[in-house]
Amino acid sequence: MIDTSIQRVEINQVIENQLPEFVQSESPLFVDFMKQYYISQEYQGGSINIAENLDRYTKLQTYVGAALTEYTGLSTNTESYSSTIFVDSTQGYPSKYGLIKIDDEIITYTGIGTTSFTGCVRGFSGVDDMDQPTRPDLLSFNTTVGTSHTGGSKVHNLSNLFIREFFNKLKTTFASGFENRTLDTDLDQVKFIRQIKDFYKTKGTEESYKILFRAWYGQEVSIIKPSEFLIKPSDADYGFAQDFVVKPITGDPRNLKGSTLFQDADEDDVNIRGASGAISDVKDFLYGGEHYYQISISKDSIDGDFIVPGRTRVTDPVSIGATVITVDTTVGFPTSGSLSLPTASSAGVVTYTSKTTNQFVGVPTSVDALSIGDDVRYNNVAYGYSFASNTNKIEVLVTGVLKDFPIPDTTFYFNKGDKINVGTFGINKSSEDGNFASYVYNTSVKFTPKTITRQSSSSFSIVTRSSHGFLEEDAVEVLDGQSTLIGVGRVLSVISSSTFVLGDLPGVGEFNIAFIRRRLKKGNSSLHTNINKYTTDVQNVYEHDNDDSYVASPSLPSLGNEPIVAPDRSVTWTGATGGDVIQLIQVTEGAAEHGHYSGEVVT
Repeated sequence: MIDTSIQRVEINQVIENQLPEFVQSESPLFVDFMKQYYISQEYQGGSINIAENLDRYTKLQTYVGAALTEYTGLSTNTESYSSTIFVDSTQGYPSKYGLIKIDDEIITYTGIGTTSFTGCVRGFSGVDDMDQPTRPDLLSFNTTVGTSHTGGSKVHNLSNLFIREFFNKLKTTFASGFENRTLDTDLDQVKFIRQIKDFYKTKGTEESYKILFRAWYGQEVSIIKPSEFLIKPSDADYGFAQDFVVKPITGDPRNLKGSTLFQDADEDDVNIRGASGAISDVKDFLYGGEHYYQISISKDSIDGDFIVPGRTRVTDPVSIGATVITVDTTVGFPTSGSLSLPTASSAGVVTYTSKTTNQFVGVPTSVDALSIGDDVRYNNVAYGYSFASNTNKIEVLVTGVLKDFPIPDTTFYFNKGDKINVGTFGINKSSEDGNFASYVYNTSVKFTPKTITRQSSSSFSIVTRSSHGFLEEDAVEVLDGQSTLIGVGRVLSVISSSTFVLGDLPGVGEFNIAFIRRRLKKGNSSLHTNINKYTTDVQNVYEHDNDDSYVASPSLPSLGNEPIVAPDRSVTWTGATGGDVIQLIQVTEGAAEHGHYSGEVVT
């Protein structure tokens, strides 16, 4: 148990002597009130206790012994009115005024024995978790009622919630990789963390595996190396294979072992020229909850290059009857072709006639509704026939994976086989970089608000964790914890790069808002209605090796939601045209100035 009272006097112990005598004589209950108040703040895990002893919580020696005890067992049945609760052991629990939790009931007590809690106050209130399920930035505080419990139930120690959380932070600092691991109960965790450098020094060796199993399971293990028992031939022919990761579309890819994988040349995508190869092995695995297969193809048998077809996601809902699909990017897709829509129920494959940087245009009238996040793939699949039956066609989608990833020399503690996470897509640029920060972006980025403060019945002040990039009059979608749309608001004012006021949301509660997302802006014109289906402003900016920048934009401005009004430049003219001689044309009706330049084509 952590003892933070040694050499530190608690206020509740001396408050009675600090108050004037007339207060003690005239208001004796006030003295008791103040004493109970400080008791409620100075118990182990209380706010004053944490603040007064924070220096000790930063030291590993604080956590020796049973300081990190999470729970014990209830040894006998207990009724809702029982003031004494018998348990297997009270080691690691505060001697008084601690908090325990049995099932859903929180209990405090005034004393303990070796196997009992005495003076129990039933149906107490307190913090029973360090975060809420939907709000990890808030503590979980609950009020409970007394109830009966059966023997064998867990008696949770709520008094050291903060201590265990702080210890996890220390593990993250000094023992990276063990922060979310449960170590063996008989292990001296403090000593193990102090000597963790010895483990890292031996990482990858036989001794490191023995240390690992002792720490996790408390078991001694023997290391068996299969390579030491292999029968090595004196002479043999070895084959080399190239691995491809694929997703199944039709059939079971495991039945492709021993057959040939084909990818036909695509008439729209010149990069897909056709390929084939003999399959030597097929293995299946799960990643991110999805089923994938690793197909090994003999390098000597590969004819051509297998190409990963384009893949992207929907960023703006597609309604039935739409002729444009707005996606994250169309990079990697040909100018025209066909798309595969895995989530579509009626038309799984649709064609398109052209594209912009983030839209497929000329799609036949949609018969399916698509949601934000739905997959969109270029409709080119690899296929083969079951080794057992040449009429059983099996189709797969070739996916892309990182390969031959170079580990920087300045990076430590990484070895082959370790998992890595992508930090950012592209290059992070400063908001002061004029080549990138001076554009009006129109991207559908989902933010998790840091704080939400109600301003009125329909408006909120929202602070984001990063720069939001919103402008006044932007339409912003409000989503709940399941990413379900609960309202569409309007940016009333932008306070700073991370703070803005969102309005037009009557009936929406601030505690229901989990995410916010810009609704993509489209062209706005009553004269040229054909532009109303295209996105506006800038989608992205790409930096080239020579510091040049490429701006991805459909060349349509949003104009702060004002309509685009283009002048009518049509005129009526007289004069002769044709032949090799340029004729003089006289404008008789229409615009005051024709506005044309030399070399322009006039129709």
